[in-house]
Amino acid sequence: MQAKTRNFFIAFAIPLALSFPFGIASYVFLLNSGELDSITEVVEHQRAEGGLYGTALHNNVYAYKLELYRAARPDVVVIGSSRVLQMRETFFEDTFINLGRTVNSAREAELLIDDMLEISKPKMVFFGIDFWWGNPNTVEALHFLNHDDRGGALTPEALFAPVKWLVDGKFDFGFFTDLVTGRLSASSANRFGLSAIRRGLGFARDGSNYYLAWVYGRTDPPYVKFKETLRWLGVANSHYRFGQEVSEERLATIKRSVDMLKVAGVEVVTFVTPVAPLIWQEMEKKGDRYSYIHGFRERLHTINDRHFDFFDAAQMGSGDCEFVDGIHGGDVNMARQVKAMSEALPSSMRARVDVKHLEQLIKRYSGNALSDDQFRLPDEREIDFLQLDCDK
Repeated sequence: MQAKTRNFFIAFAIPLALSFPFGIASYVFLLNSGELDSITEVVEHQRAEGGLYGTALHNNVYAYKLELYRAARPDVVVIGSSRVLQMRETFFEDTFINLGRTVNSAREAELLIDDMLEISKPKMVFFGIDFWWGNPNTVEALHFLNHDDRGGALTPEALFAPVKWLVDGKFDFGFFTDLVTGRLSASSANRFGLSAIRRGLGFARDGSNYYLAWVYGRTDPPYVKFKETLRWLGVANSHYRFGQEVSEERLATIKRSVDMLKVAGVEVVTFVTPVAPLIWQEMEKKGDRYSYIHGFRERLHTINDRHFDFFDAAQMGSGDCEFVDGIHGGDVNMARQVKAMSEALPSSMRARVDVKHLEQLIKRYSGNALSDDQFRLPDEREIDFLQLDCDK
């Protein structure tokens, strides 16, 4: 019995002892990268000193964005999915926070608005609506467990994730040792989380997003010629399921969300987010298999008296080269949307928008995806990352 116990202990203890140094190194790696910082700490730093936050470990966008909102208590807010993330504080005269990626379906909008109004009441909300919300065949989340994820916790999976990433070739040994030894850290780089440090992907102090990795050619571009979006279109899956009828239930949910804001005394501007012109052309080739889109866009005009439709990006002078991928416009594309909306709004609402800045931005960066270069390295320039013969 004693021999068996001793053998079991040896079999258990030796691998544990061997893994201990790797566990310590992984912990220091995560600590220096900012992955273990609480979102409260990150937001406090960003509000004071700027910086970029992009975690590779945590699904904590919802809680993080609410923390930004709580810290800023802004006058102007944009809510929606990842497709509104390029709306930036520089577009506005008033204080602004981007709550993009907190509303990924019609149902989630009600939850966010309720949480948001418990903290403070903004004066004006831009509400971006995705075309697939109107399709009854699109699958929506039944539960939103990620709303409670605040990140920063050290779990067994997180502890050994850096070693796994190193083995899988996600980064090289030099990058690993730089973070372990402290030659590189979140504080020195002013970037928190591995996605922000390594790839330049993450959220700025206003909650807007930066796609620096492929826009500046730091990594191989993942969306060449919109192949990924075209692949999803080809199999009619995810956001691209076919549909003919408009979902009355989801339309009613969007209307309730708008009314929640109006009852609270908030000025609401709703808008349909665009797709790249090439993608819309491919969708039109499917005939009536996407006919719900036309019906949904028409019906949305009934939910709000200040509603705008930018689904067809070409109608506002925006081409494929101003997109990050097939369905995510860059900030030049978003600047066009905000400018167009401001021109049709009452003067009291238009005064919240820095129209002069938007005009200058569009004129200077037309054809680009990115205009805000605060996180650009000195020798970097936007490249033709879509490989569409874009003149950058």
